[in-house]
Amino acid sequence: MEQSDYDAYLSCVHEQIECAYQDQPINFSFEAKTNSQELKPIQRITWSITGWRAKTYVEAFEAGKTATYAGKVGFFQITRPEGHIIKTEEDLRLAEAMLQGFEGVSA
Repeated sequence: MEQSDYDAYLSCVHEQIECAYQDQPINFSFEAKTNSQELKPIQRITWSITGWRAKTYVEAFEAGKTATYAGKVGFFQITRPEGHIIKTEEDLRLAEAMLQGFEGVSA
């Protein structure tokens, strides 16, 4: 972030599969089948690592705006394990299983 001109820099995981919102395609078309490898990935924000320029954030906050996304917003990709989010018990179980798998791998 220090080497960019972004005011907010958000970590994301690329979802390169057909994605829809409210029953409508986001990155594909119902008119044709495209191989998922050729689709434009959706950037799923993970909040694992996020940075803000203090001046831009504070100015937006004090003006009553949404400081989280103030100014120029950039995205950087992280790996799926790095971007794993725990919101449910199922998410926690998956994290525990991944941790056990990583513990068995030697560096």
